[in-house]
Amino acid sequence: MATEQRSIVFTLPPIGRWSKRLATAAVALWAMHIVLYFVVRPEHVEALPTVKWLALIPQKAINGLQLWRVLTYSMLDLPTGFDGIWSAIMLWFFGTPIEQRDGLRGIAIPWLVATLGGAAALLIASRLSLDYHVSAAMGLETVLACALLVKWGFLFARERVSFFGIAEMEGRVLAGVFCGISALNALSGLRAHSANAVVTLGGLLSVFLWLYAQGRMGSSGKSPRKRTKSGAFTVIKGGKSDEKKWVN
Repeated sequence: MATEQRSIVFTLPPIGRWSKRLATAAVALWAMHIVLYFVVRPEHVEALPTVKWLALIPQKAINGLQLWRVLTYSMLDLPTGFDGIWSAIMLWFFGTPIEQRDGLRGIAIPWLVATLGGAAALLIASRLSLDYHVSAAMGLETVLACALLVKWGFLFARERVSFFGIAEMEGRVLAGVFCGISALNALSGLRAHSANAVVTLGGLLSVFLWLYAQGRMGSSGKSPRKRTKSGAFTVIKGGKSDEKKWVN
């Protein structure tokens, strides 16, 4: 008697309309920053005109009343790394399922909360330590990671998901693992008085508290929301073969 053969198929997930536009914009801004870096050839990144005027520097934001920095720092990615690529990947893998559930606002609002929360954390830290007073924070990838990971974890908290077929777990567990890694990495950066490390911790905490409070306020008297696919990590089983593939 022939034994039925099971197949495991991995395919790339589709990307949402708004997630694609935002990812394209993120990569374009990052690429422009790289071009500017090689044109200007500064001794250090902080000497770039974009960093001087758009990065979050507490001294200039508070003493100089340059309040636009509270928002604009989250539109910059370091030109010396691969942050722009990571921003696009975050939007592709996590932004798409969020977009399918809540639309563009599902990405934009958590990003704004993480931006303001990260900025508030850095401004508070600058009052406690002079090391952060002149530090420059710029982190589109940092803020996006905080916003999308926490939002995705709340949306698909009880969904069974598979991480590249390695292990299956609830969505909140997978999101918790990623957020935990980000938090540990940020905590290690505090030793070097990294401004982006403070932004990461502030962004994660602010989005978590906002979504938790929102869930508490909306939980009474409302029927539970219908579950949908959790995006890139959903496991599909059934039929003549078991398939693990990207679905949205």
